[in-house]
Amino acid sequence: MKRRALIIFASLLTAHVGLLILFAAFRVLGRDEGFYLNVTRLIGQGMSPYTDFFFTQLSLMPTVFAPLALDGWNSFWILRGCAVAAGVFSAVVLFMIVLKTTKNTNSALLALGMYVFSGLILSWHSVYKPLAFSHLFALATFYFWLMTYRKQRLLYVIMTGLALSALVNLRAVFIVLVPLYVISLWLTVDRSRRGRMMGAMVLSVIPFAIPTAVKIITAADRFFFNTFIFQLHRADEHSWGYIFTNKALTVLKTVIDPHLLIIAVLTVLSVLIMRKNGRLHGIRDLVTTPEGMALMNLVLIAGIYFMPNPILRQYVEQFIAFGIIVAAFGFSSMRERLRAEATPFQRRAVLGIIAGLYFLSLIPYGGVYLIGMRPDDKMYTLREVRRITSQMASLGEQSDTVLAEYAGYPFLTRQVPLPYTELVGFEYPLPLDHDGYMKYKLADYVYLRDQISKKIPRLVVTINRVPPAYADVLNEGYMFAYESGGVTIHTRR
Repeated sequence: MKRRALIIFASLLTAHVGLLILFAAFRVLGRDEGFYLNVTRLIGQGMSPYTDFFFTQLSLMPTVFAPLALDGWNSFWILRGCAVAAGVFSAVVLFMIVLKTTKNTNSALLALGMYVFSGLILSWHSVYKPLAFSHLFALATFYFWLMTYRKQRLLYVIMTGLALSALVNLRAVFIVLVPLYVISLWLTVDRSRRGRMMGAMVLSVIPFAIPTAVKIITAADRFFFNTFIFQLHRADEHSWGYIFTNKALTVLKTVIDPHLLIIAVLTVLSVLIMRKNGRLHGIRDLVTTPEGMALMNLVLIAGIYFMPNPILRQYVEQFIAFGIIVAAFGFSSMRERLRAEATPFQRRAVLGIIAGLYFLSLIPYGGVYLIGMRPDDKMYTLREVRRITSQMASLGEQSDTVLAEYAGYPFLTRQVPLPYTELVGFEYPLPLDHDGYMKYKLADYVYLRDQISKKIPRLVVTINRVPPAYADVLNEGYMFAYESGGVTIHTRR
């Protein structure tokens, strides 16, 4: 790169690091973030997912980071820092992909700028959840496939397989990409080396797959329920009307965000340009060209995340990078068309409006995730969580068992979560009776009432209100100790 381009690249990357650190330092705790923190700590203490506690995902992320999760608030900052690091590496990999595919530094810098100032990226690459890590490995898989496509080296095939295996073992839904990459490698590698290359691809999957396979085999029925059946019952309603409404509203909430709408429009325009220019001529091109493979990654990841009930807008983060990459393929043509049909003033006006809308889109993300503007987020601000966990620590020892309706509290205080409440599952409409809840190591109100009546937990921490199912036994055996922002702490008499 030329000196000017290098300065812009360094400036954008520095801005990304700064913004991610800002979000990590002040962002409200995610509801699921507490769950992942707690699970990582439990693995660090020698427990096993599916067998010893309920877990809804594949176990690569908490297993890798388990040694870092044993020190409460210190571990919290370290683990958020790991997510930030994944976000920074993702930005670098995206830039390298666009630069290598377009051979255009300006297109690569523009793609990086769109990525750096995406509120969606900043909001979800600053919390300890699988999102940032799976995002990174999805990009890494494509990058190493691209290097294999260009250089036909065995090392790049191995790296493609390792990255793809890590991706699937982070989030099982990405298994939809496995056939895509297998077919593409089969069609694009030299015939004389095809057997060797495909063999290396298969072998490279093993290091991450075997530990997961062992966990699955030892608890097959629990694993199936945890990762599949549970996901189908997260919503309160399952009618076709509800499913359609949920998906339609999520799409609407996505497109009314100016920066996501801009990315979507540019992506569609780029696909139309590539079709017109013959760069996506037929179906075979979808698996044998960089343009086609980027588009297929986008379509497959978006498609698989559109299937759960309910779907969430945060899922867009998992494929937004491929939207930017596909859009970047058309940047040069869009720029030429704009120069040909608009005056310099009109070009500046159009680009200024687009850039202004894109940057203004950051404001709502700051309000929601840094300030906690939504009523339900107030109790998850860092200040409020520190207040609650400080009280919990003063009312009990680290060796005490606590029942907390937010799984992150016992992680931060280093206290012991009441068994079966590692994920607080009684709020989900699961098709289980009491014995079923016990089998899958989930708490229902029958279990909680029993544990409270026996005074097993030292502390009971409830959110918004004490559940009527055990309010009477709580009042008999526990006394009110503290309340703040809708969170109430009771301590054993």
